[in-house]
Amino acid sequence: MNKEEQYLLFALSTPMEILNQGCKPAHDSPKMYTGIKEFDLSSSWGINNRDDLIQTIYQMTDDGHANDLAGLYLTWHRSSPEEWKALIAGGSERGLIYTQFVAQTAMCCGEGGIKAWDYVRMGFLSRVGVLNKWLTEEESLWLHRASMSEHTITITAGCTIFLPIH
Repeated sequence: MNKEEQYLLFALSTPMEILNQGCKPAHDSPKMYTGIKEFDLSSSWGINNRDDLIQTIYQMTDDGHANDLAGLYLTWHRSSPEEWKALIAGGSERGLIYTQFVAQTAMCCGEGGIKAWDYVRMGFLSRVGVLNKWLTEEESLWLHRASMSEHTITITAGCTIFLPIH
């Protein structure tokens, strides 16, 4: 993989850089940040070591929040305001948290939901894994590539189905 391809993969995690600007983000470094030697993932993610990190990355890409919320995003876009209120009223406390989140983000995410955000966070975690010395640069790039392959296949399939053939 050449440097330009690596930079494109690093760009996946750019939205997370904004949340942690004090750490001096590096757009072209596999380590994500140049202003710190280690990033605390324990307090916000419950990640304390390499195994926790890898498990979280796989869970996020295979079974992350996007899968839990996909049906709600679709429902929000296809329901009247009254139907949506009825759905919220009939749900559990956890369901209420999900429906409120969807209602707040549905306009910017569209019917497809937040799968892209899971990929952003996965990119962030794999780059911080390099910073924390839990992953090698090669392992981080492999994790990026593996998840992006799935994402690219999904986009290609969607274009094939929904774009008119000329």
